[in-house]
Amino acid sequence: MAELLHRWPDFIITFFGVMGGAAAGWWISQWEVRQSKKQRDKADLERLRVLYKRVKLELRDNNNTIARLIEILEESGSAREDHWRWVSAVLGRISTRAYDDLLQTGLQCRLPPGVEDALYSSYSMLLGAKHIASEGEAALQFSYGHRGDAHGADIYLDNLRTYSQTVRDHLQWAMERINAESPGANKSHEEG
Repeated sequence: MAELLHRWPDFIITFFGVMGGAAAGWWISQWEVRQSKKQRDKADLERLRVLYKRVKLELRDNNNTIARLIEILEESGSAREDHWRWVSAVLGRISTRAYDDLLQTGLQCRLPPGVEDALYSSYSMLLGAKHIASEGEAALQFSYGHRGDAHGADIYLDNLRTYSQTVRDHLQWAMERINAESPGANKSHEEG
């Protein structure tokens, strides 16, 4: 018993040493996790800024393409095969690469909701214009083969004229909205 009483202080010192070491180890690991998250967030924000800049440039270029499309659509009052090839060639310049890159990173959720929505609707409308042109070209081929005239494709040409104006107006609105915001400004998305 005397031996046990003699070792009691060593036991208490060891116990508090282990507990203190465990607490210090836990605190250090939590600090490292916080530092790692801060570094990841900083890298993500920088990546978002780069992608955001590319998306803005891509959207500007796509707006210029739509403006050129509108000019081309006014060149002919009726659908012709060479005209549809020209329209398709111009619409082939529409790019979604930067937007696709942004989507693949998942960082679009860190954009302000209005900007994220403006980008989504803009790219959806751009793809819609490409689809109308593709359908119109196919309708022209069908109309020539089936009826010998371009009446069926004329409807697509008129639809594309109207839709192109709508797309251009929307792109201009979206670019104003996007230029007014900065990436990473959406704190509620970042905290969630």
